[in-house]
Amino acid sequence: MGLILTSCGLFKKKKPDDAQDFYTIKGTMYNADGITPLAGKSLNFTASGIGIQRKEIAILGSAITDVNGTFEMTYNYFDRTASNGISIDQPDEELPVYGPFLREIPVNTDISRDICLKPKLYLKYRFVVKSQKEIGDSLYMSGTRLPDGFSKIKEGIAIPLKDLNGAFESEILIKTSSAQYEPQLMGIYYTLTREDFYGGKRILVQIEAETFPIVNTLEIVID
Repeated sequence: MGLILTSCGLFKKKKPDDAQDFYTIKGTMYNADGITPLAGKSLNFTASGIGIQRKEIAILGSAITDVNGTFEMTYNYFDRTASNGISIDQPDEELPVYGPFLREIPVNTDISRDICLKPKLYLKYRFVVKSQKEIGDSLYMSGTRLPDGFSKIKEGIAIPLKDLNGAFESEILIKTSSAQYEPQLMGIYYTLTREDFYGGKRILVQIEAETFPIVNTLEIVID
């Protein structure tokens, strides 16, 4: 385990009284399918320390996943004045290039989190139709992550409300992820009148979406 820091130590911060001497990041790594544990994968854990004159990169440690895909890395208290968090990557010399597998992990925090060779975002939709709708009524949706299996229109998709049957859950969508540790705000627009896409009356629904392995649910309630 190595650490790359400037020798002058100008940008260190005082260690809080309640801080630990060591912190651990652990979890299980899965292959690109998100199902199969990945054994024998080399991982590097790096963090950036931001000083007045330059940005310092600290190698906090490394690990190799075991036969079950599990990994664990323990590092010393990180004393830079500011940080963009910790990233889990593969060694630079490895090909093909993958990663980061997880980034912006909070420093000086014990973390248990699974990762994937190709970071993913799992998302499903839940529709709740509370009242009877007329034949021909449809739900119109637009956004970058929409459920599959419905009619495509210029703005996105159209879903006949009769197909939702009161309460309906979509299949889980698997999308690429930026691999950020903290949840990221995502949303879609919907309306029961297609013309509302252009009249500023469409409704925005948002969730705090988490990366792999969490399955995020975005619920749309139609009165």
